[in-house]
Amino acid sequence: MRHLRMFAAVVAALIVSGVAFAGEVRLKRVDVADAQGFDRPLPAFTILVPTDWRTEGGIVWAYNGAGCGLGMPYINWTATGPDGVSAVQIVPSESWGGMSYAANQNGCPQVMATSLSEFMPWYLKRYRQGIRNYAYTPRPEFAEELNKSASRVPTALGGEIATYAEAGEATFEWTWQGRTIRERVGLVAVFNVTRNPGGYAAVSVTVTGGVSLRAPEGGDPARFQTFANTFLPVPGYVALVQAFQERMQAIALKGVMDRAAIWRQAQAEISAIIAEVYANAQEAYDRVAAAHSRQIRDVDVYTDPATGSEIELPQGAAVWAMPDGTYIFSDDPNYDPAQAGEGDGGRKMKR
Repeated sequence: MRHLRMFAAVVAALIVSGVAFAGEVRLKRVDVADAQGFDRPLPAFTILVPTDWRTEGGIVWAYNGAGCGLGMPYINWTATGPDGVSAVQIVPSESWGGMSYAANQNGCPQVMATSLSEFMPWYLKRYRQGIRNYAYTPRPEFAEELNKSASRVPTALGGEIATYAEAGEATFEWTWQGRTIRERVGLVAVFNVTRNPGGYAAVSVTVTGGVSLRAPEGGDPARFQTFANTFLPVPGYVALVQAFQERMQAIALKGVMDRAAIWRQAQAEISAIIAEVYANAQEAYDRVAAAHSRQIRDVDVYTDPATGSEIELPQGAAVWAMPDGTYIFSDDPNYDPAQAGEGDGGRKMKR
């Protein structure tokens, strides 16, 4: 569950250093849904994207028994612009590792990277061919929360087990269908490194999640930070998945070792888990933490004067709620959608 709770930090690690928004844009709110894990579809995350962008993907529950690769559950979600290249993607969580003294099982590759700067090129080459103009920037400030649990523990053999987190972003170019793509990828990863005398070492790397911004040649992927900034977990959903996984673990500890049986028994308790956890977590959402998250993501809480409803939107001089449920925001404090030909009936939002 740590990887779900850390997505806001992962987003921030990629986007806060980007370019400022200029002009006007019309956005729609999209729910990133979990349609697989429970007895009903549940909104897991929300994000605002331009109205002419298409979205696909969501939360995926797929058991991976290989011991490496994708976690469960994981997010694989993309919003793509009309040009087919511009995109904001939430990439999945993954776990990898290796040992200096034995081969991995189930065909898993040996991954002995002990820093994100070392791991990032290996990670990217699994998805992108012909990477060029590569540059890596460490972002330690976005691993600070995880590193509150960092530790160094001596082993019985006179060695050490170190657990720590690192955050960083990579910028690069690659070619897709004859077109040059410019991309920025931000990751947060947790490392567990065991070193013992004699050169014996074991490494595990857990990518808690990541964000990719893509633009065509001549474009700057950082301009899509405005949309990625609005990616926000639904607190009730995060608490729900955590409670569900804890319930599965408790069932296993009672001696039910068959994974399918554990899943069926936990599924039978879903309605009670939702009733107990989901709504309560929404009410208990830490407002101080929420305010800090908004500051990092460059968003504000805006209020619709007609309905009193609140929504987090990118910071702008003028934000308008339109009758069709979309939002227009502008860097011009005097912007008026009616005068701009965007339709009548808009309501100017207030911070």
